[in-house]
Amino acid sequence: MMAPLLLVLVLGGWAGASTVWQSATWLTSMTSGFTNASHHSATDAANGADELFGGLLAAGGFDRGACLSRHESPRYYKHSPFAPSPYLLQKLRDYEARRARRCGPGTPLYAKSVEQLRSGHSSEVMECNYVVFIPYNGLGNRMLTLLSSFLYALLTERVLLVDFPGDFTDLFCEPFPGDATTTWLLPSDFPVVDLLRLGVHSNQSYGNLLGAKKITGDPAKDTPVSVPPYVYLHLAHNLQRADERFYCNDDQLVLRKVNWLLVQSDLYFVPSLYAIPEFQDELRWLFPAKESVTHLLGRYLLHPSNTVWGMVTRYYHSYLAPAAERIGVQIRMFSWASIPPSHEERQDTGKRGHNQKALAEIYLLSFSDVLLTTGVSTFGYMSSALAGLRPAILLSAANHKVPETPCARIVSMEPCFHKPPTVQCQGKAAVNENVTRHIKPCEDFPQGTKLFD
Repeated sequence: MMAPLLLVLVLGGWAGASTVWQSATWLTSMTSGFTNASHHSATDAANGADELFGGLLAAGGFDRGACLSRHESPRYYKHSPFAPSPYLLQKLRDYEARRARRCGPGTPLYAKSVEQLRSGHSSEVMECNYVVFIPYNGLGNRMLTLLSSFLYALLTERVLLVDFPGDFTDLFCEPFPGDATTTWLLPSDFPVVDLLRLGVHSNQSYGNLLGAKKITGDPAKDTPVSVPPYVYLHLAHNLQRADERFYCNDDQLVLRKVNWLLVQSDLYFVPSLYAIPEFQDELRWLFPAKESVTHLLGRYLLHPSNTVWGMVTRYYHSYLAPAAERIGVQIRMFSWASIPPSHEERQDTGKRGHNQKALAEIYLLSFSDVLLTTGVSTFGYMSSALAGLRPAILLSAANHKVPETPCARIVSMEPCFHKPPTVQCQGKAAVNENVTRHIKPCEDFPQGTKLFD
């Protein structure tokens, strides 16, 4: 019988290689107790070869050679536990048509929206509205926030555009069907320049606009003419209380009247979208299984570039392909930067090559039969969600004290929202009792919240 093969990725910190591999030997025997920790369905193996992930991906409109991972990755995944809902499939097809044929860069309606933005004034309800995503922090954070922003665009019928810095280029393929001009990249002539300078103190942040009374936050008073042409949404870990008003229903009704929303975050904020009454029915139809959000959106939106995919497949076929069972172990040490890449102890998030290696490792982990990841790590969250696995997790030591139970089995593969809002919305908590049975404290970070079924 062929033995299980162990893939160990050590991400940052103090331990030397010998210590790590001694730990890996112990982990190999320990993970035998977790081989059935994730739930499986009858479609796990069968749907692994479904090139379109059950209709999740569009059947045409792509140059196959330009993005090999889109068509080849289904062969490598071991689990596909959730089928996309018919409502999600229709929503995605509608989105693709809206952005490619009507609202994407290069269309007359996009040009009209940009001209309105350039004027500095709001004058009318625009047919096309936009979310501009500004990547921030480490790779795992960026991926999870990108998925959060895309879901927000779906819920609000906006088009997602991304402003990728140099270290974030040649990581992912264009995700949407269309001709050679179709792109999700923000055009270089976008009127708002130097987007990375935006931050918690920016005058155009929603919280500061509320404080300056340039927006009231009252949907009965704010009109498409009175609101600014764009609003910056600072949803990062250092957001202020006023920024948290984003998660209030009345404020969402106001933001619907703004043509351009610029989003910067390093948090997976999907759980608190479920708490907004305006979105609750839509989310229930999109994702009947709450646990499936990141799994399905990640497989739809994120496809490694040919450069990254070449790294993945070369390593896989050189070392992993012969194994009967693959046990992925991700060890995260929190003394360094957010997501260090392969064997280099810590990630330089300003270098594209490092991010490419880190992304390749996320996908190699996602092809595992069994996963053991480190709690609180966005790298681990992303790997397990793409894999369709509920991993066992290593709990972090607090004050240099190892937890009494260092490992735990999680009951939802959804990532943790590390800083949920505490703001009062119209005198009530942002998360009400109607959704608390689906939004609960995270197993690895009790201060955070995540989605459960």
